[in-house]
Amino acid sequence: METILIATDFSPEASSAFAHGVAIARQTGAPVLLVHVLDPDERDHYDAAHEQLAQIQARAADSGVHADIRIVIGHADTALPDTARDAGARLIAVGTHGRTGIRRFLMGSVAERVVRSAGVDVLVARGAAPAGGYRRVLVPIDFSPLSEAALDRAALLVAGDGAIDLFHAWQLPGAASGYWGPAADGGELLAPLRDDLRKAIEAQAAAWIERHRELAGRLTFSHTEDVPTHAIRKRLDDHDYDLVVMGSHGRRGVRRWVLGSVAELTVRYAPVSVYVVHAADTGQ
Repeated sequence: METILIATDFSPEASSAFAHGVAIARQTGAPVLLVHVLDPDERDHYDAAHEQLAQIQARAADSGVHADIRIVIGHADTALPDTARDAGARLIAVGTHGRTGIRRFLMGSVAERVVRSAGVDVLVARGAAPAGGYRRVLVPIDFSPLSEAALDRAALLVAGDGAIDLFHAWQLPGAASGYWGPAADGGELLAPLRDDLRKAIEAQAAAWIERHRELAGRLTFSHTEDVPTHAIRKRLDDHDYDLVVMGSHGRRGVRRWVLGSVAELTVRYAPVSVYVVHAADTGQ
C-alpha cells in the first residue's frame, strides 16, 4: 500500500484515526504522513501544532512506523484531499465527531465531506484499533467492479485468522424505483421473480468466492431483500464486526443532497470503523 495520510486535530477522535492508521501501516508496510490542518485565522498556533505533531510522530516511531509530519493552512474537508493528492497518498484516515440533529443534517461532518470528495480511499475510524488486525469484516456489495475492489481491500486488511462477510441487499425492480404497479401486493405473482433473483444473486456470489480461493474458509456470503442502507445498519446491529469496507462513487450535487449515498450514510451511522473505497481511486 502507498502512503497513508493520518489526519489529526489532536482530539480523542483523531487518536482513533491515528491508532487505526498506524495499525494498517504496520500490517501493510506503508509509510505514514501525519497532517494537521490549521484554519487560516489560526496561523499563530503553528509552532504549538508542530510540537504536538512531533509528539504524535514519536508515538508512531515507538510503534515501529516511520511518519513524516505536515501542517497545512486551509479547511480540513478540502485541504486533506488536496494534501493526499500532493503526497501520493492512497488512504486518508480521519476520526469523526459524530454530530447529531439539525446541524448534522444541514452540514454533515468533516469526515463525510472528505469521503465525498477525496478521490482516494478514506478510513473513518471509530474506537480502538483491534490488536492483531481486523477479525471480522463486513463488505456490502452490489457486484460491481468497485465492490470487488472493496473485497480486495478487505483481504489486505483482515487478520490472518479473520473472516470476511460479503453482504448484498436487493429489491425487486418496482420496489427500488418506488413504483410497483398493479402487482404491488401480489405475493404469488412476484414469487417467481424473487426466486429468479435469488438464484442469480447466489450464482454471482459463488463466482466471486471461487475467484478468491485464497480466502477459502474465511469468506462467506449472505443476502436479504431490503433497502441497502437499512439492511447494512441492521446487519451491524445484529452482528459483531470491527470494520466495514465498501465502495463509494462520490456523487455530488442535488442528487447527493436528496439521496445521500449508501457509503456516506453507513459512515454516519455505523458503530465501527468504515473503510470507503473511492471509485476515482480504482479508475472507475
